[in-house]
Amino acid sequence: MMRGKQKNEIRKRAFTLIELLIVILIVGILATIAIVSYGNMKERAKAAKMAADLKQIETAFHLWATSEGVSSWWQEDVWKAPTDEPTLDWLSKNTSLKEWLPSALNVDNNLYVYDNDLDTFDTSVNNCANGVIYAGVNLNIWDPTLISSAEALDKQIDNGDGPKCGKLVWDKTGTDGNFIGYKLGNNSSDL
Repeated sequence: MMRGKQKNEIRKRAFTLIELLIVILIVGILATIAIVSYGNMKERAKAAKMAADLKQIETAFHLWATSEGVSSWWQEDVWKAPTDEPTLDWLSKNTSLKEWLPSALNVDNNLYVYDNDLDTFDTSVNNCANGVIYAGVNLNIWDPTLISSAEALDKQIDNGDGPKCGKLVWDKTGTDGNFIGYKLGNNSSDL
């Protein structure tokens, strides 16, 4: 009789195969959710950093304009840059703009490009582009590795109004490559 009682006690303390599989399944689901959340957090953090950088650069342009007594956006040829769209790196090394850029901002690359061809940004009543998103005065980002951050960046800057609306515009299928534009102005005179 004692032997049967011991067998039942052992059976009560052990987990069944079904119970183990359910626990493994729950742990797997929780791990998947955590990994996806981590990826989204990383994307949002990258977008938040880019949004802060763009705002700092915009502020630097405004401070620089004030110090130079300029009241409208500069045409690209004012700086006599080697290209028609000078990079922020070039501008910081060849103009006094560097004085106004935060020292923590890394511009030693070709990530940001100033674009002002005296064109006007075509908007409709809902402030969205009518097809042309390259016009206006922009800080352009041509890095294809960052285009995946465009939607998260748009949520940070424009509350997610889409690729052709608001201050941030982008094109994942542009003829010149992937493009993110941060609108400094809708036309050349609204500094």
